[in-house]
Amino acid sequence: MSNTYDSKKLLSNLNVTNWDHHICELLSAFPIMGRAIRTGVPFIPRPPTFNDLFADGVTRKYHFRTDGITLDGESRKDFTNACSTFEKSEVRREEEQAKICGLLISSFSEEAKMLLRSNRAYISAANTNDSYEIYKTAKAAHTRVTSFAVAQNRSSSRSPRPAPTPPTRMLSSTVVVPSTRSLIQPPQALCLSTTSSPWSLSMDFPKISDT
Repeated sequence: MSNTYDSKKLLSNLNVTNWDHHICELLSAFPIMGRAIRTGVPFIPRPPTFNDLFADGVTRKYHFRTDGITLDGESRKDFTNACSTFEKSEVRREEEQAKICGLLISSFSEEAKMLLRSNRAYISAANTNDSYEIYKTAKAAHTRVTSFAVAQNRSSSRSPRPAPTPPTRMLSSTVVVPSTRSLIQPPQALCLSTTSSPWSLSMDFPKISDT
């Protein structure tokens, strides 16, 4: 169950790398199926056959009688022992795989479980207790989701820059100030009398002819 697993290392959309590192460390305790997951090479059980060869790839393990169909007495005994050994190893392998399946599922957060419930590949692997496919499918599903979320965040953060505002051009207005000389002119008819006292003013009005 997830409550027995370190909550900080549960598989989620934002915790794929930490989960992967931690789960691979735990899988080192399983020499067959755990090693298959850590190396990325699925384990394929190979039952013994009449045509098996030794490690040199040349010498046959079992020999036939002269008819070429049935094994001789010694080879038949060896083949029977090999089949018995294989069956026992398969029982141990299945027990190991069941433990790994339980470990993997316990390392999934509730968010991860909800995502995987709709994944057909994961459902098929879980129904057959295929630990390698459970690990592979769970990691791939969350890696895709994480990549999509990162790409979406990047695109949303890149908001279009506003177009640069052209500099405001100040319209220069020339204010023409009339000259004070043209505005203020003493009346031509007003003048100071130089012959009279300093305080006397003489007003020269234009004469009107009688005629």
